[in-house]
Order: sequence, then structure tokens, then C-alpha cells
Amino acid sequence: MHQTATVVPPPNAFKNDGSFMEMFKKMQEQMQPAAQKPTTSSVLEEKPVVPPPLMVGKRRGGRILKTGLVAKPKTEQTVEQPKDAWSLYMAEQCPYIAASMTKSPEITEETLQTAPFDPRFPNQNQTRYCYQSYVDFHRCKKKHNENYEACQYFKRVYTSMCPNAWVEKWNEQIDAGTFAGRI
Repeated sequence: MHQTATVVPPPNAFKNDGSFMEMFKKMQEQMQPAAQKPTTSSVLEEKPVVPPPLMVGKRRGGRILKTGLVAKPKTEQTVEQPKDAWSLYMAEQCPYIAASMTKSPEITEETLQTAPFDPRFPNQNQTRYCYQSYVDFHRCKKKHNENYEACQYFKRVYTSMCPNAWVEKWNEQIDAGTFAGRI
């Protein structure tokens, strides 16, 4: 005959009366050593703030750059800025025109001279420079007159840069009123 042993489960230490959480906290406190008990200080106080590395923002020579406002000399020029597009354009072109005029004060028909370098057209293909100078001459002629110094500059440039056939064709188109450019 075989006898069966009955296994009796250990009694439950926790009761179903809501005291589980209190007993759990007591058990956790007993298990943790006294040195590891958390203090009531905030998280920011527990972790020390680590300063940034010393090399950030410094130059190799050890000298720190001066920052702040730099005193700039003030110029007492109260020149009114032009409002229309042509005047703004001419104000932009004045340094280039003046530079080319100082190089050759006298230009006669016997003197052959090419157009000066214009930084707006740095490429080898100078077709746009030719066309822009032609349009600029006619705009200048319309606003001032043909004998105006800047107009003469544009005329010299386009006669130097543009093929004669193009200039003749554009002149015919202007006379017919079919020129595509804005003059």
C-alpha cells in the first residue's frame, strides 16, 4: 500500500486587507543596508554637475578672443539713396565705369580698345556682357542723353564686344518696336 504524502503550502504572510504595500515597504527597508537608504534630497543634488572640457571655446595659443561690439568709425555721408531701378543699377556700376575711364582718358576713333573686365561676366563667353551693355546704353540714352558719360561707356563696351551684325539687327528691331529686351 502506498501512502501519498500531502504537501501543505506555507502559510501566506500577506493578507487581503490592503496591508500588502506597507509590509512590502518594510521588507525592502530591511533588505537594504543603512548606507544605501535614499535621502529626501532632489535628483539634481545627488549628481554633481560636471564642468565642460577646458578646451571648448579657446584658441590654441591660450588667448581668449575678445567678443562684443567693435567701435566702427562713423562716416558723415548723408547721400540719398535712389529709389528707381535704373539709378540703383547705375550706382552699382559707377566704380567699374570710373575705373575704366581713368585708364584711358582720351578715346579717339584711331584708338582701338577692348571692354574692361566686368566681374558680373567672368566666363570666356562674353555674349551676355555684349547684350547687357547694349541694353544698358539704350536705357541710359532714354533716361539721360546719348552724350552722358556713363552712356558713352556702355556704347564703347557694346561696340567693342558685339558683332556688327547683331547691333544692326537689334537697332532694326528697336526701330520696328519688336526688340525683346526691356529698355
